[in-house]
Amino acid sequence: MPFSAYVRVLVDLAETLHGWIAALTPLDRARRRRVARYAARIADTLSRASDALTALEMGLSDAEITEIETPYVPHPVMGIE
Repeated sequence: MPFSAYVRVLVDLAETLHGWIAALTPLDRARRRRVARYAARIADTLSRASDALTALEMGLSDAEITEIETPYVPHPVMGIE
């Protein structure tokens, strides 16, 4: 990615943050905390979705597919009499 593209991403991020700050400034402290918690939950959800998409795009080898499709065989419980 060319350097100018990185600069554009940083400028866009700065503009977004500036907009958020402007929107949050008039809110009282309790409401800002609620917005922050909600935003954190959204970020967590987006992170999990990104991880899942990455996993789907990776693909599996034939051996990995066979291992996943093999039925589970339970092992005997040990140490309990």
